[in-house]
Amino acid sequence: MDRNYEVEPAMSIGENLRQKREAMKLSQKALAEMVGSGENTYIGWEKDKNPPPADKLGEIAKILGCSTDELIFERSDRDISSEMRAIFRRFNALPEDMKLPAKIMLRGMVHSLEEEAFQREASTAA
Repeated sequence: MDRNYEVEPAMSIGENLRQKREAMKLSQKALAEMVGSGENTYIGWEKDKNPPPADKLGEIAKILGCSTDELIFERSDRDISSEMRAIFRRFNALPEDMKLPAKIMLRGMVHSLEEEAFQREASTAA
């Protein structure tokens, strides 16, 4: 079954870096010095010419007072409702031997609901 999903624009680590840096009122040069990289290298990260290495990303997150997820992902990719957080906490509390079956069941239920939604869309469009 072929489905046409809309492709969202690619996330921009550079844009996230810029927004967080500006919120902290830091210059590109100051932040570059704080993480031990050259100013031009840092500017390249903000312009999405290349992503910062993981070790630098971690340092930047600490300096900017955020998580690396906030720098890497778009808000829509990291926002989770309180109900889902509660489910994740309950999942994490399960004994290790029960986590795999729980994952399989959840995947199956979500897949089933996606199929139902697709069928509804198809019948509405027809």
